[in-house]
Amino acid sequence: MTTKNNYVNNEKLGELVAEYIISNPTDRGEWLDKYERTMTTKHSEKNPKKMAETLEFIQFRRELYSHERPFNKYDTVCKQLIPMLYEIIDGRMASYKIFNDDDMRQECIVMVLRYINRFDWRKKTSAFAYITEVITNAINMVLKQRKEDSLDGNVILESELNDKYGNPETIAS
Repeated sequence: MTTKNNYVNNEKLGELVAEYIISNPTDRGEWLDKYERTMTTKHSEKNPKKMAETLEFIQFRRELYSHERPFNKYDTVCKQLIPMLYEIIDGRMASYKIFNDDDMRQECIVMVLRYINRFDWRKKTSAFAYITEVITNAINMVLKQRKEDSLDGNVILESELNDKYGNPETIAS
């Protein structure tokens, strides 16, 4: 196991993230064109150095996707990576005082898997910090959506369901 007492080893996490990106059979780089347009709009005039780094990263990824990749490692990498991601998610959720919220955990995992391919392991930056930031953004997005839904009256409370349909625990008896 790569975690010990809720500790995620950043070095091991970085290796697994890189292996995941390289071995992911569903990622063929379709996102690169949109990513390039977004980053060009964001950085082209304001930060030419960042833009040059981004274009180099995009070229690196296009090169990666143009070659045969070792998809046979994907399942093994996922079996090691996903538990680590859940450790980080649970830690971030706990910092928000959120516990036992499977919907939020799933939103976080989906968001991490959507944006994990934008991590550049060649920079030797912290995979833990990158993933934590993605998870934090996912949690904030879910909380914002829930707040908007509750203000709009779109949230159906469990008590409202029980009033309308009866309590499932008492119906069975």
